[in-house]
Amino acid sequence: MAVFFAGESIGDRPSLLPDDPEELIGKLWDEILERGPQARAASLLDLKLGVQRIHRLFGAITELTGVALPITTMFEASTIPALAEIVRRGEAPPQPVAVLVQPHEGGTPLFLFPGLGGIILELYDLGRLVRAGGPVYANLTQRLDGRGPLLRSVVDMARVQADAIRAIQPHGPYRLAGFSLGGLIALETARLLAASGERVEFLGLIEPNLPERFWPPAVKRAFLLRRLKTHFDTLRALPPRQILSYLGERAAPLARRLRRLTGGAGTASASPYTLANLPKELADARDAGLAAFYAYEIKPYAGRAAIFESAGGDPLSCPPTDVFPPYLGGYDRFACGGDHASLMRQPFVGELADRMSDALGALNRG
Repeated sequence: MAVFFAGESIGDRPSLLPDDPEELIGKLWDEILERGPQARAASLLDLKLGVQRIHRLFGAITELTGVALPITTMFEASTIPALAEIVRRGEAPPQPVAVLVQPHEGGTPLFLFPGLGGIILELYDLGRLVRAGGPVYANLTQRLDGRGPLLRSVVDMARVQADAIRAIQPHGPYRLAGFSLGGLIALETARLLAASGERVEFLGLIEPNLPERFWPPAVKRAFLLRRLKTHFDTLRALPPRQILSYLGERAAPLARRLRRLTGGAGTASASPYTLANLPKELADARDAGLAAFYAYEIKPYAGRAAIFESAGGDPLSCPPTDVFPPYLGGYDRFACGGDHASLMRQPFVGELADRMSDALGALNRG
């Protein structure tokens, strides 16, 4: 068994399939996750880790054992013994579509959908905190294990999700909720389930939005004025030598935004929520999600929805209640703290969970 010392890079280590993979994984766990010896007994899903760090851990295990571990392995094996067992088997399990986040005996399940990248880590706090009255699942909306194509259509994603949900819960009433792009996936999944004669009793839209071509003219004008003010205020605060650089960096994204606001298809502008050095499979999934978003064509949905809006909103979008009401049979608005980037994290996700629990509790009492 190799012994690793501080300062030794993973790239300098020999590649081998160890006799004791648990010992190897434990050493990598300590070195890469940097959570101390007490974390050895914990689950990756409980350690509040960023996806890059988990990706580094799985990459190191793959390099030293030859057993490929896609990022989705964490949802089937999130502890040192479970990862060691996968290494012994020599192959990671297929990616699940739905992951049970909060077990519950009886009650109607709640299915949650993630944002652009299709990864469900962002749903774990909400999934564990919400008082749903039934089990809570987090659904992966993209193939992130390399065993299938990435989807570039919201409707195609919804078809996969409707089938996965029926496999768990053959008949309604159904409860669905999605964050950001996941809100559109939830909406289209609800439409498919309703079209098959099933009842959807809860549709939660958490900070969703629509492509600019669906925004009312007044919303477009207000957004453009707000963005121009933001840029103007930034320019006023910059030293003169940085102004040209700032304008050069923002010119192309602003031109794309103007094309979209005036009805053109355009392409996505850079997002402040994009993580630097995102693993390739997640970066590709995010790009596929953006393509799906801008190709999306919303149609009226006869059912009612619960819209959850953060106080700070999304600086690159507009409030959901400015654009969704004409396409819904009715809606209830729930105000939450934080903004688009922080809503799914503590402390604001606790408030979101309370608001959603209230909405679901009303159904349970009814």
